[in-house]
Amino acid sequence: MRTPLMLMLLTALLTLLSGCQHIKSQNDLATEQIVVVEKQRQQTLSQWLQDIQDVMAMNQEQLQQQLKDQGVAKPAQANELFRYVLLNQQLKDRLGWIRARDGLRQLKQYPVVSGELQVLIDVLLQHNQAMINADARDSRLHEAFLQSQDQQQKITEALQQSHRQTQELQQKIEALTSLERNMSIRRALTTDAPKEPASE
Repeated sequence: MRTPLMLMLLTALLTLLSGCQHIKSQNDLATEQIVVVEKQRQQTLSQWLQDIQDVMAMNQEQLQQQLKDQGVAKPAQANELFRYVLLNQQLKDRLGWIRARDGLRQLKQYPVVSGELQVLIDVLLQHNQAMINADARDSRLHEAFLQSQDQQQKITEALQQSHRQTQELQQKIEALTSLERNMSIRRALTTDAPKEPASE
């Protein structure tokens, strides 16, 4: 009787030990996965930082050519999308900053983006949004300046027209005054002239 009981206890013990071993292997597997993911993130961060240096060293023709080589469609892979963002950001125009901002917003949804990558994307997002806002503000100021110049031109033209009209009116007044003076002189001469004696 003791043998079956011992056998049952031994079986239960072995089952328990195999369960512990299984839990241990799952924990080891989870740790390995975390290490792999962290290594991928570090590699991605290094690559992105290198991409930033590379793209910042390009001139406008190189930027345009790289964008042309990528094609019309926005890349789907995180690394390619990040490079697309950088190329557009370095174009230094409103449309480029908008495309960069939208690409960065899309990148924030990628699983690989966390930790330092998230911080990097947030900084770039703030930069691009600030550039978009500054460009919009400059456009409004430029428009207001042009309107002010247009208004100033109209005021100047109105003043010049008024000055011309004043001069013309002054000339007419002087002409009328001169005419009136001449007429008065003639009347005076006509009235004061001695009458000839009537012939007998």
